[in-house]
Amino acid sequence: MLYGGKRWFIPPISENLYVKVVGALVYGYKKPYENKLPINHDGYGLAIAPVVGYQFGRANVQLVFLGTAGAVVTVGYDIWKQQPGRAARDW
Repeated sequence: MLYGGKRWFIPPISENLYVKVVGALVYGYKKPYENKLPINHDGYGLAIAPVVGYQFGRANVQLVFLGTAGAVVTVGYDIWKQQPGRAARDW
C-alpha cells in the first residue's frame, strides 16, 4: 500500500487536536471483492479515509474511519527528532 495525507490542527478546540485526510493506493480487490472500492481497476484501487487525532509531544493517537466498514484506533510515535524552535505539530 502506498499512502499519503494532510493534517490540520484545530487550535480553537485544542492545540493538540487535529483532523486528517489520507489517500491510499491499494491492491488486491479482485473477484469477488472488485465492487468493494468505488475506484478499482484490475485489483488496484483508491481508498480515502478521514481521521481525527490527538498529538501529545511526539506521540499521537488517531481514530481512522473506514467508510461503512468500521473504524480503527492507531497509536504512533514520530521517530524524527523535532527541529529546535518548532513544535512537533508544526512538522
